[in-house]
Amino acid sequence: MKLMLAVVSNHDVSDLLLAFSKNRIRATKLASSGGFLREGNTTLIVGVEDEQADFVLGLIEESCSSRVVTRTDIVGVHESPLYNMAPLDVEVSGATVFVLPMEKVVRF
Repeated sequence: MKLMLAVVSNHDVSDLLLAFSKNRIRATKLASSGGFLREGNTTLIVGVEDEQADFVLGLIEESCSSRVVTRTDIVGVHESPLYNMAPLDVEVSGATVFVLPMEKVVRF
């Protein structure tokens, strides 16, 4: 079995949860936030059999896409002597997924 922790952009999470629902993939949804751009995201906890892991990763890849956003308020830049308010294009990922081995699942 695999434990998948998917940190998903709030921009993409609705499409992903819909894809999970259509394919009867169970997920636990946790609100979370990123540090670099201070943007909201959602962490999904998914437990699947080994043979389902690639299918679930495919759903995540189809539903979540990286994109470029323009920001002027990047955290940590203020300390730079070169800091100015010029817009900066930053690539934001749609999802980051951690896949871990899981020994067992117990439901009560």
